[in-house]
Amino acid sequence: MRGKIWRMRLALHLRRQAVMYIVFSGVLLLGLIIGCLAPAFSDEAAKEQVYQSLDSFLETAQTEGRNGWQDAWQWFWVNGALLLLLYLFGMHILGLPIIGAVLFYKGFSLGYSLAFLYNYQGFKFFLPVFLSILPQTLLIVPLLLIAAVLGACFSRGFWRPHDGMAPYSGPGRRIGGYSLKMSVLLLPLILAALCQGFVAPLVLDLVFVAA
Repeated sequence: MRGKIWRMRLALHLRRQAVMYIVFSGVLLLGLIIGCLAPAFSDEAAKEQVYQSLDSFLETAQTEGRNGWQDAWQWFWVNGALLLLLYLFGMHILGLPIIGAVLFYKGFSLGYSLAFLYNYQGFKFFLPVFLSILPQTLLIVPLLLIAAVLGACFSRGFWRPHDGMAPYSGPGRRIGGYSLKMSVLLLPLILAALCQGFVAPLVLDLVFVAA
């Protein structure tokens, strides 16, 4: 019964906020496209520096191995910081532009990384690396979109206090409900970090063995 109620609430949320999901998805996609194009306009010195960093990273991974827990922890903090920004600016009256900027940044950084990986050694190298980051990407992108919409809805509540909220809920109750919803997103964030720390290296190991 509870599962059915949650599914109904989720469906209602998606219907009510469909426009916002489309807009934020467009912002993230725009960042992704610009990020993919950015390396073409980078100077050769910057490209060489990135390629050297990739060489060093891969050489270390081959000779010394990677610390899965450390990688997962670092990835968790980087993306957890983005989630925290979305949460905090959702509680600001002018938070909507910052929320959009966070999504644009995520899309840009993802596109920039993918473009450099493709330029590094071509498609043969790019494909397995892309597959190694795909699971956590499929988790973090929807997660940030949901967090952005939740933050935007709460921020919009400063302008329209009863928009999408209980008519007579006090500030404390509204903040508590908002914080609870955001804290639930930590679960898929942790799962994505574990994928980064332990699944991605396994895929890369298969690439090295095949090479």
